[in-house]
Amino acid sequence: MTLLLHPVVVELTHHTPIFEIVIFVALAGVLIPLHHLLEHAVLNYLVRRSQKNKLTLQKPSILHAMYATPVSNISQQTNEQNPTTEEDKNQTSSFIKKQKKHKKK
Repeated sequence: MTLLLHPVVVELTHHTPIFEIVIFVALAGVLIPLHHLLEHAVLNYLVRRSQKNKLTLQKPSILHAMYATPVSNISQQTNEQNPTTEEDKNQTSSFIKKQKKHKKK
């Protein structure tokens, strides 16, 4: 950063070393806390996002079951008391396993 700003600082200070040092120290006094703040914000975001993804992997939602069931079976199952059959359960579990494998990659 100082290499980029050095020509501008030289023009302002006319090569006076004391003023150059004061400007660069002030710049460091702003950039270091800003870097610290941004680093913590990004880490917190990534941790929250990681925890959220772990929760979704542990608890498959109803959408997984809905999308794993073929449309033809859904229309036939609407009149039944227990709409899930063994075939649907197998399809749902295989879909969830595929999703977990895909997320791990």
